[in-house]
Amino acid sequence: MIHRQKKITNFRYGANINSTVSNSNNNSFLQQYFLISRAENSTELILIELQGALEYAADKQSLSGERLGFLFFTENEMPVCVIGQHVLDGKMVELDKPLLVMRKRQADGINNTTYQVQCMIKRKLLFHKRSKPIVQYSSKKC
Repeated sequence: MIHRQKKITNFRYGANINSTVSNSNNNSFLQQYFLISRAENSTELILIELQGALEYAADKQSLSGERLGFLFFTENEMPVCVIGQHVLDGKMVELDKPLLVMRKRQADGINNTTYQVQCMIKRKLLFHKRSKPIVQYSSKKC
């Protein structure tokens, strides 16, 4: 299936999905939730939920800040995510209960910790189906 790319005004076109998590003891899997911004100057975040886990090379010490994939929207506004050699088709879903993103601020002294609300997450991009491999076509006959 060929997806036609279209710029949608509410979203940053062709957003890269970057890792913002530090690696745990298990060096071959990443968590299945990621956050993206709707626009470069927006404080609204959208959750990306993947089915399963992402595997990566064991020789990588840290994936923090690394590009994990590419996200775009089709003409009918369906999200498509390309990760490595795989394509995932998804959909935009409203969260049953909104999530808050908060920043912990620790002041001097005992019990002076405060939390500042950064934004509220109301929607997520859900990629719940199996990924489809990207097939390389060759002009040579076997």
